[in-house]
Amino acid sequence: MNTKTPTNRQLEVAAEFEAARIRIKLIREGILEDINQQSGLSMKPVRRGSPLLVKEGPRKEVPRFDIPATRIYRFATAAGVTSLHFAHRGIAKVTYAICHDGLRVKPGAARAHSNYIERDGGVAEFDARQVCSPEQNAQPYDVEGCRPAHSATTSGQDEYVRRTSAIAIQPDGNRALITSIDDDDVERSEFWSEVEKHERTASPDKMSFRVCDDQEFWLRVADVPECPAKLRQKIVGPLADNADKFVIENGKKTRAFLRDQEGWKGPGDGITAANDKSAMAKFSDGRGGRTQYRSEFSLPAELTPEQNFELLREFTREFERRRLPFVAVIHRPDEHNDPTNWHGHLVYYDRPCRRITQEDIERLGKRGFDVTGLTPGAWDFTVSVPTPGRPGRFSYPLRQNKVAVVSRSQDWPKTLRVRLAQVTNRHLEMVGIARRVSPETYKDMGIAADPQQHLGTNQSAAETIGQVTPLGRDNEKTQWEGIQNELQARMNLELAESLKRVATATPDLREALKAALDEATQLRRHILLLEQEIERGRSRAEMVVQRNERLLAADKDNDDDDADLVRNERAWLVQQGKRYLDELHGRTKNEQELLRRWRKEVGEKEQLADSIEKGEWPTIDSESDQRTSASDPMGTRTDVEVSDAAPTPTPAPPTPPDPSEKGTERKRPFPSGYPTDLGLER
Repeated sequence: MNTKTPTNRQLEVAAEFEAARIRIKLIREGILEDINQQSGLSMKPVRRGSPLLVKEGPRKEVPRFDIPATRIYRFATAAGVTSLHFAHRGIAKVTYAICHDGLRVKPGAARAHSNYIERDGGVAEFDARQVCSPEQNAQPYDVEGCRPAHSATTSGQDEYVRRTSAIAIQPDGNRALITSIDDDDVERSEFWSEVEKHERTASPDKMSFRVCDDQEFWLRVADVPECPAKLRQKIVGPLADNADKFVIENGKKTRAFLRDQEGWKGPGDGITAANDKSAMAKFSDGRGGRTQYRSEFSLPAELTPEQNFELLREFTREFERRRLPFVAVIHRPDEHNDPTNWHGHLVYYDRPCRRITQEDIERLGKRGFDVTGLTPGAWDFTVSVPTPGRPGRFSYPLRQNKVAVVSRSQDWPKTLRVRLAQVTNRHLEMVGIARRVSPETYKDMGIAADPQQHLGTNQSAAETIGQVTPLGRDNEKTQWEGIQNELQARMNLELAESLKRVATATPDLREALKAALDEATQLRRHILLLEQEIERGRSRAEMVVQRNERLLAADKDNDDDDADLVRNERAWLVQQGKRYLDELHGRTKNEQELLRRWRKEVGEKEQLADSIEKGEWPTIDSESDQRTSASDPMGTRTDVEVSDAAPTPTPAPPTPPDPSEKGTERKRPFPSGYPTDLGLER
């Protein structure tokens, strides 16, 4: 038996799917053409300098709704496990603005980022009455048994949020913010300024190159009057052909100078990768001590804000038990992103910290330190006192060492990622949600999908008003390829399971059983692919409608001069998107009918397979050419009356096919009722 030869029905289904796929593409292009023709407009894309027309009024060209956009789609393994988004990076002290690994860092970055994640309107709100206390946190959710978290303004709870190394929750009782620093917003902001002030100052900027590699260029650079002094010294000095790094005044200014020189090939701001062969020089911008670590991670949209807050609180215990100062917040989805975009931000410092007390000051005095000017409440890492017996030297006697497993271990980000996945899965299980998350990458999980690239603010805004950006189009292509790979992998697993079932059947039933199972599996795959094709056709219009409806709702009270024009354009986009979706729904009724028929056929194939396995499938006796049932091989059933006198009927001649019943022949690719004309319905 050739297991690779498809059945006639499998060939029919493949042809039906391909015809439907082509038809959907023609339909969505035809709808857009109709809309533009009715408006007397062109489908040609129009270049725009800005996302919204606020001066000229609403734009008139219909967005290219026929071009698919990325959708909210969660890739999963066969067991239903999805990946976990978790980003982690460290921020170093700098003396001027630099771009490092694609992130712009400047003095004051730690304080600015902390203020950003705590901004008004960004932090999610929740009902504190539905959040369990820390003592109850280890138990399953019991809303009736929950009492308000340590967030009310009673005296006892004020002591809780202020105690050393304790998790403090915002005292207003409804902000999803947890911190071990201070319950006062201003004090937390000042804390990050103090960290940056007292961390190690950045080392000098350096660069490296050999003059002999491009002697003509470098000698010409040295003759330019604006050439930085240390760069000129390197070019004309005795170490001109030495490849070692040397100190320069300012890496950013040196690169800016070199970019203006003819023949220069080099990197932008930041650190040049060691394997960058195109650059004529390597740069290493000096960085000081780490002032802040930042994590951003997804939270399950299936959980309530209160449940996600419990999840966040359990995760932050990793920092609490190490006595690390941190701030963790939950951000709710806003009008600029999708409704499932619940996520958390966590910033922390890798040095344990505490406020000093009067006892600390007295102990320092007994050790011979000059404690003049010290007051209780200062952070321990800021306490700088003259070193006894060493004039001009200062000591930091209360500053604690950084946590080595955090500061020096490359495995720490992975540790956090794994821990977050464990906590997330525990909380999903506690509320009876079947989905689970994995800390592994797509590749490690066996998911054949590539990650998408971040659009950024400008391109995301362009997509919101229906513009097709190159990166957005690439992301949709990447997503669609991943979806197809996922469905193919699912089909392969089903086929493997089918082979196991076939192997347990008797030899005379295996071919029929395999055909039924394979056809059901192929039908399921084509059902999912056709559903996805329809969703792709709807994707851009749905995205534009949903985003602009959210923006309209958020902007309804805006009284700015241009607000009405912006609202009018958004309302027009919503109207055009809904019009397109209505037309698409009406013109894909044949595809919806095909899907219904396929789903019914899948059920029939599965019932047939079950019947074959149970021995209820009629077999053919090769000698007598008589059908018998595997459960009654001798034909001894007594529940069927057979008339001895009944003559054997003479078979009638075959009836010629009715011309109106097109597609009923076995090998015809189109079934009954399916249109073979792929032209547009007007």
